[in-house]
This record gives sequence, structure tokens and C-alpha cells, in this order.
Amino acid sequence: MLKISNLGKILFLILFGVELFANATAAVDKKFFYKGDPVTIQLKANGEDIEFPNLKDINGFPVVGTSTSEQIFIVNGKTTRGKMVNYTFVPSGTIDIPSFKIKVDGKNILTKPIRIKETQPQISSAKDDVVLLLETNKNDVYVGETIIASIVFKYKTGINLLDAKLQPFKPNNFWVKELKNDEPKEENGYMVYRNSFLIFPQKSGDLKLGNQLITVALKNFGSFDPKQMRVFSNDKTIKVKPLLPGLSVQGSYKIKAEIDKKETQINEPINLTLTIEGSGNIDDIEEFKLELPNQVVYASKPEIKSGLENGVYGGVFTQKISIISDKDFDIPSIPFKYFNKETKKEVDINTTSFHIKVSGKKKTQAKVLEEAQPKVIEVENSADLIEKYLYGIVGIILGSLGTYFRLRLKKPQQKNKQEGPIEQQIKKTKSDKELYDVLLPYSQMIELKPFIKELEENIYMNGTHTIDKKRLQEIFSKDEL
Repeated sequence: MLKISNLGKILFLILFGVELFANATAAVDKKFFYKGDPVTIQLKANGEDIEFPNLKDINGFPVVGTSTSEQIFIVNGKTTRGKMVNYTFVPSGTIDIPSFKIKVDGKNILTKPIRIKETQPQISSAKDDVVLLLETNKNDVYVGETIIASIVFKYKTGINLLDAKLQPFKPNNFWVKELKNDEPKEENGYMVYRNSFLIFPQKSGDLKLGNQLITVALKNFGSFDPKQMRVFSNDKTIKVKPLLPGLSVQGSYKIKAEIDKKETQINEPINLTLTIEGSGNIDDIEEFKLELPNQVVYASKPEIKSGLENGVYGGVFTQKISIISDKDFDIPSIPFKYFNKETKKEVDINTTSFHIKVSGKKKTQAKVLEEAQPKVIEVENSADLIEKYLYGIVGIILGSLGTYFRLRLKKPQQKNKQEGPIEQQIKKTKSDKELYDVLLPYSQMIELKPFIKELEENIYMNGTHTIDKKRLQEIFSKDEL
């Protein structure tokens, strides 16, 4: 009796388990995957009211894509609704996907766990029909040193190739610059394609260039569907040595600074051009900051022209700096440091310094200050004071009446206020430089500062500001009233 009871329980559990998993299932599109491959797990359930879990990650790997679909089918006159949700993630190693709880028509159902495993790609060999190779011109370098990496794809000329799609070359911890691709050519019975890149290691250590992948479609004789192949290259390990502390640029360089003049007028700019030329990771040179305590400094963004010449990477770094001052000043020597891999030492180079003479009078508020000074009044006798006061009062009355009648006579004859000399100068200017020269004597006016700043950016920093001359005329018109 006991045996029958236990057998009944076992049968019940089996049937119960079958019922559980019959209405909700989990499946993956691949149980073996290559490193970097996405894997999609599909949860499926049948019922009227279905709730799937809201998955943000699977075993700690973020979900990078989600999609859902729904089906309705009829079996023996009974309508059943089926729903599916797909979760895509990028795993690594061997992982066990756990059971997931799906609520179907008020019941919680668990899916079966699934094990998936990362597998190593089978690297193509030189004699295969389709071959992919990863080549580098050197494997032992310093941080920032240039390496030429090439991905070589070749296939036998007798193969009917329909399509080929190369995986983007994006190695970790390297800055990549693509070179012009070589024209395909035939070599020893193979069609050969070579894609070359300049790569610059960004940190020290043993850095790995992983297996590259190309997906090809070949004509499949006897079938309308092409034959799909995934072909992997070898990998590469690059030994990267660190630079000396505090250095980020290596190579061999020379530096110079040039100015357009050594003497200038007050508030007229001096233009400095800084140039660094040489070989190495010149793209990593940072923008220079020229600190002058009593001058206005405008520094443009650096322009770098670089490339590969005779197998050596280098170029020219150029930065323009404009300086405006109202008194004599010095432009100090500008230092630059880099690592020389031949001597394995730090190299310090500097520009020459310059003394700049500034001529012209500084615009001041002397008149205003003078008027603000207290006046000394001489004491006179009372008769003289009364007489002067009477003449003063009469003068004020007559002056006021004259001004009143003058305005009354002029008003009907002119609709607009007559332009003063400064307004006419503004109107006549034909360039930003001419307008800038007109406004400079009035640079202390608060209303003009935004206009002067925009003009300086247009003239010295290739700015594109549109200057509103009418607004400037209104400012001076208002100021004169």
C-alpha cells in the first residue's frame, strides 16, 4: 500500500511538472557562443492572462534588446492565446540561466534552467578556401607609439563568393585611425583584400587584439539559399611599455613661436603662432593655455595635420593665440615635454620669449573724476555775490526760453533725431575691423562690451557673429540725449 502511494506521488509530480512546463517554456537561440556574440533567450507561454518577468539583466549581463510577439490559434474549437518575449544579452564564459517565473491565468509557472557556454573560435589556416589574418608591424612598443595593424581577407579564385561582411575593427585600449585600403589583387590562386589601420595603445601592459571575424556567403550549388560561413582570424598580444611619469606624448619634436609684430598700439592685438612638428603620437598633444595676468588672451583650438610618411607617423600641431594689452608686456617662453623612445629619456624644449611694446594713451575717466573733485569757492563781499546770483538767474531763464523755442521750431521739420558724428562713423564702416576701431575708444561703456567681444572673436578667432549696427547707433543716440 505504501509502495503504491509513493508511486502515485511520483506519477503526480511527473504529471504536475509536465503540466507546469507545458504552458511556459524558455529556450535560447544558441547554447555555444563565441566571445562578443549576442545570445537571445525566448520566454513563451499559452493562456489568456500572461505576465512575463521584467528582466534588466541575466546573470549580471545587461539585457541590450527586448521584443514581444503574440499568436492566436484554435485547437479542437478552443481558442488559445500564445505570447513570446525575447531578451538579448552578451554573455561570457559558461553560465547557467536560471528558472524564470511566468504567471499564466493566475498560476506561477517556472521555466527550466539552461546552460550556455562560450567556445573558442576555430581560426582559419593559410590553406583554407577562405582565410582571415591579423597582422601587425611590431608587437613591442611604448604607450602612444604607432602600430600598423592589417586585416587580410583572401579566398580561392575558384570560389563563387556572393557577399562578405567584416566585423568593425574596435580593439579595446587602442586609439584607431583607418588608412586607405589597398586595391585587391590576386596572389598564388587567392584574391587578397587588405584593410590597414594605425593603432595607438592608450595604456601599458599586455594588450590583446582579439580574433577578427568576417561573415561570408558562398554560392551553394543545388540550393537557392547561399552557404553562410563565419571565418575567424588569429589574435595578437601587444606588449606596451609605460612612458616616464607625467608624460603622455612620445616621439621626436621641435617647437617654435612666432609673433606678427613686436610693437603695437593700445588695445591692438599681438598674434602669436605656436608650432610643434615631428614624429610620434602628435594627436595627443593638448591645447596650450597662456596665462598672462594683465592682458586679455584669446586661444584658438589647435589644428593638427598628421599622417604616415615612409612608414613613420607624425605631423604638425598649430595653435594661434591673440593677446590684447594697454601697456608693455612679456610673452614668456612656452615649454613642451615628451618622451624619446630612443634615449628612453624625457626631453624638454621651449619657445623663445618676446617683449612687446605698446604705444598710445590709455582711455581714462579723467574728466569725470575732475568734475567729481570738490570746488574751492572764494569768499566775496555780499554785494558782489547778490549781483552774480541775479545775473546767473536771468541767464538761466533766458537760456531755458531760447532752448524751448528752438525745439518748438525744429520739431515740425524733422521726424528723426539727427545723427551725431559717432553714429555716422558706425554707419559708414564696411568691415568688422573698421567698426572695432570706431568702438575701441568707448570700450569702457558697459553696453558696448558684448559688441566689442563679438568683434574680437570675429577678427581674431574666425567668429561668425552678426553685429547689429542699428542697435549700436541707438546706444550712442540714447547716450547723447
